[in-house]
Amino acid sequence: MLNSVDFSGKPFHFIGIGGIGMSALAYVLTQRQLPVSGSDLRLSHITQRLQEAGAHIFWSQEADNLKFFEKASAGACSRESMQIRPYSLGSDCTLPQVVCSTAINESNSEYRSAQYFGRSLRLP
Repeated sequence: MLNSVDFSGKPFHFIGIGGIGMSALAYVLTQRQLPVSGSDLRLSHITQRLQEAGAHIFWSQEADNLKFFEKASAGACSRESMQIRPYSLGSDCTLPQVVCSTAINESNSEYRSAQYFGRSLRLP
């Protein structure tokens, strides 16, 4: 599990991006020009707004969604990190930081994949 948030250009992925809290965070990050993707099971005015802001939305919650940024350029993470706490994982820029609401079940395959790679941050 992540113990920090990195705003240096690493991508963010939101599981349940259509929720009020998750969508607000995702929108702020898109306005900061950070790469954002997310998954939700429903199309709504909230997810449409996020798409218009530049977020990539998946309409299913699958482990493969986390591979969206695999083709990110190596320079995407070259700026100095502005971390909240020390970050101990590798510097692979293609793995997104995954933000997940507590509304998402822990058996969700997308969440489990993020946990496996040590990339999940669970927010209430």
